[in-house]
Amino acid sequence: MQEAADENIGGMVAIIGIEDSKIRTICSNVKEIGYTEIANINAPGQVIISGEKRALEKVGELAWKERAKLVIPLEVSGPWHSKLMRGARAQIEEMLKSVNFGKPTIPVISNVTADYELEPDLIRKNLVKQITSPVLWAPSIEKFISDRYHLFVEVGPKRVLSGLMRYINREVKVFNIEDMETLQRFLKSESFAR
Repeated sequence: MQEAADENIGGMVAIIGIEDSKIRTICSNVKEIGYTEIANINAPGQVIISGEKRALEKVGELAWKERAKLVIPLEVSGPWHSKLMRGARAQIEEMLKSVNFGKPTIPVISNVTADYELEPDLIRKNLVKQITSPVLWAPSIEKFISDRYHLFVEVGPKRVLSGLMRYINREVKVFNIEDMETLQRFLKSESFAR
């Protein structure tokens, strides 16, 4: 992916406080300057854009005019989850041909479709698509919640995903496990005991 980013210099910008449809329109309106597209739908009113630098700057200007609450250029080394990652997509596709995928024993939702995927070949295809497609994080979580999942555990440092849950649905329980102390706290919680 870094090789593809080096060939297609770009970046990402977080836009908070504007509907997805308005952001799509803004991206469409800057085509003459350069390429941009939605790369992540993180939560209602929180979208990440990927694209070429000059076009991203113009998207930011237009987003402010549409009364965005925040427009934040992200400190990333590439335009992830966009068509600018095509070179990486081809390499990942080739690499995954030799990987054996089994049928999942627990529900897996693809961030490309925001729906369950059980067929190994489709899981492989969606992993490849994810290189150049938007991450549908909020719709994926909303799918779990609509299917009565009510306990979510984020494993890893920081609490980015746990924080996004406050904007998606405040009624579900969310735990963050990043070390032995937080693991013990989770294991002792009433939610885990159920």
